[in-house]
Amino acid sequence: MEQSDFITINGCELTMAIRRLGLSVGDVADLVVARVAFPEHEVRRVRQRYTRLAHNRYRLASGDDSVDMLVNDDGVILDYPGGWQAVAVAP
Repeated sequence: MEQSDFITINGCELTMAIRRLGLSVGDVADLVVARVAFPEHEVRRVRQRYTRLAHNRYRLASGDDSVDMLVNDDGVILDYPGGWQAVAVAP
């Protein structure tokens, strides 16, 4: 999962996975997802591993890559290092 291979416009798909999994701190879950590679427009099967590190931190790993994400109390991703960051959060 190289950042240049895939386009992620926002964290909606990651937030949906986090919320659906409902992990407790220390839990790990593996998912298989479909991703569209650009510029080839090729659909690829990608394995993702979600680990809940703390109340507001998750690790997403795929292949040799991983990123630790900050989430709010609703599981909405606020910070995806190297990708994007929330600039405002509604109360």
